[in-house]
Amino acid sequence: MSSIKCLERALDILELMYSHGGKMTLTEISNHLSLYKSTVLRTLETLAEKDFVHRDEYTGVYSLGSKVFMLGMVAASSLPLSKTAKPQLTYLSEKYDEYANLSILDKGINTNSSTTSSDDQNFVIVFQQYLNDSYTNTLITPSQCENSDVFLPPVYMCFLAYTSGDLNLQEHLNKINKRNIGQKWNLIDFTKEIDTIRENGYVLQEVDHRTGQVCIAAPIFNKGNEFLGTLSIVVSKSKLNKYTASLIIEDITQSAEIITKQSR
Repeated sequence: MSSIKCLERALDILELMYSHGGKMTLTEISNHLSLYKSTVLRTLETLAEKDFVHRDEYTGVYSLGSKVFMLGMVAASSLPLSKTAKPQLTYLSEKYDEYANLSILDKGINTNSSTTSSDDQNFVIVFQQYLNDSYTNTLITPSQCENSDVFLPPVYMCFLAYTSGDLNLQEHLNKINKRNIGQKWNLIDFTKEIDTIRENGYVLQEVDHRTGQVCIAAPIFNKGNEFLGTLSIVVSKSKLNKYTASLIIEDITQSAEIITKQSR
């Protein structure tokens, strides 16, 4: 078999795993690609040697490996939007001495009422800026997004407010309530909050009442006025004494507007 054919098969497997949430069994891959298990196994073993996939010794489930995440982060760092937003991220970080975050949406968050593995195609890239230091987090699967310290509930809710499509808010509400340490939403208040975020053009919520952290996030759009992601910052309540909430909101929303204009 030619090396090109082997490469095509390896890429097919990686793409299939990505479209199914990053985790699949040998049988599932074999069935989806209509290939013999022995053929798939040989390719998976080669990919595992290069850290493109990882096999769980207990369950036998294959997951995307560290090399895939590393390549994703390298590609993410070259995205035009991240370069466009860098001055604003630096400005916010230096002014408030906190991490400023840019969360970019790829393929949309899952809004289906009943999710299956084939629907798990979330891809959120979070760029963090603290003074002169930059960090990139690539969140591929829904569980990674939902459990990440950089994809906080207020940012998640901002995504919901501006993502097109039919939303199953009850499903998203359950996920957000698991994350929230203090406030627990009911469906009526949660729906109203989503509407309020959309009307105001930003979200301000307490992230953790124990540490007194507050998150402010605002949406970013492209030239077609389609939602691209959010600009956000997390500050302690103590800083609200020095910088009023309205001033931080103004900084976030104006910075998001600047990024939006430069993206058009």
